[in-house]
Amino acid sequence: MSQIEKYCIIVAGGEGIRMKTKVPKQFLLLSGKPVLLWSVLAFQSYDPSIKTIIVLPGEYISDWEILSEEYNLPESTIIVRGGESRYHSVKNAVNKLPDTGLVAIHDGVRPLISKKLISRCFDLTEKRGNAIPFIPIPDTMRQLADDKNVSVDRNQYVRIQTPQVVDIKTLKKAFHQPWHKNFTDESRMLESMKIPIYLLEGEEENIKITNKSDLELARYYLDHRVEKQA
Repeated sequence: MSQIEKYCIIVAGGEGIRMKTKVPKQFLLLSGKPVLLWSVLAFQSYDPSIKTIIVLPGEYISDWEILSEEYNLPESTIIVRGGESRYHSVKNAVNKLPDTGLVAIHDGVRPLISKKLISRCFDLTEKRGNAIPFIPIPDTMRQLADDKNVSVDRNQYVRIQTPQVVDIKTLKKAFHQPWHKNFTDESRMLESMKIPIYLLEGEEENIKITNKSDLELARYYLDHRVEKQA
């Protein structure tokens, strides 16, 4: 394994309004563990020495501290408060990073990230400076334009996932840019600096939990993993 220092930022600062539950979706139980914990443990499994920064809603930081003790998570884990947007949340975490190394930014509600995908993303970043996972779009697509719509070639489009892994020095430069509504992920921030984006194929199981049906699908995938390992 490379000697380059590796970090991960787990972004879980949202309130999960679309899920319509009393607690944010990152704290909902998935096969006995909070959704967020699955993401954290995946990176720990990839590299037990990885430095972890978790972005949380301020009112749930104490809840996470209890979970950290229960699951014996590394004391070096840093907790920061989420901001008003993903940009601001990630920036709060980036401010805690050193000036060199590689960092993975991962959605806390993508609990099924695999060690293999994490490894592939870091490997590509060592070579190219960034790595952004994607999956192809299988559906027929149409583009909405005013009150009309037209067909488009789905092969020209992909769906972007996380972790988005970036050289820290480059990422810090990206966050010197003022917030813009188009900065919905790190790849768009790098693109605004004319930095080439390096894609690699992600995983179908690496779903983002947005609603209750996603949670059920995640349970199915986890059960299927257990069956294959049995």
